[in-house]
Amino acid sequence: MNNNFRMDICLSADDNYAKYMATAMISILKNSLEDEEIVFHLLDGGISDDSKKKLLSLKKIKNCEIYFYTPDIKKYEEWYSRGNYELWSPAVFYRLSIPSMIPNIDKILYLDCDIIVNLSLKELFKIDIENYYALVCREGLKGDYFNSGVLMINSKLWRESNIEDIFYDYYSKNYR
Repeated sequence: MNNNFRMDICLSADDNYAKYMATAMISILKNSLEDEEIVFHLLDGGISDDSKKKLLSLKKIKNCEIYFYTPDIKKYEEWYSRGNYELWSPAVFYRLSIPSMIPNIDKILYLDCDIIVNLSLKELFKIDIENYYALVCREGLKGDYFNSGVLMINSKLWRESNIEDIFYDYYSKNYR
C-alpha cells in the first residue's frame, strides 16, 4: 500500500516553451519531500517528440509520473482570433478544459511554465477547496482579477457544475 501524498500538477506548453516547462518541473521535483508522489499532467500544444523525451527523462531526478494530453487546439485558435489577446497565445484557454481532459482527478494544481517552485507544494494541496471551483491569488490591489498562472482546481466540482460548458456558452454568445 502506497502511503505517499499524491499531488497532481498540470502545466501547458508548445515546443517553444517545453524548456521552461522542464525548468518548472525540475524545481518541483527538487523541492518535493520524500513522501510526495508527483504526477505531472502536461498539456501538449505542439511539443516535439524530442522535447517529450527530454521531459520524460526528468524522472531520473525523482520517480514521478508524466502524462501528455492534447487540447482542442483548433477550437482555441478560433476563440483567440475573436478577441484582443495580444499579450497571450491561444494556449490561455487550455486550462479551462483541464477537468474534462483529465477526468479521473478531483483536485489538480495548474502552473504556468514561467514559475520556479522553491518549497514543497504539499501545504497548498492540503487546503480544503471542497466547496470552491478553484483556489486563486488576486492580481494586484484593484478589481476582481486573479493570477490564472497558479490555479488549484476542484475538478470534481468543476465537472459537476458544468463550468466548462458555461464558459463556452458565454464565450460563444459574447465573442463572435
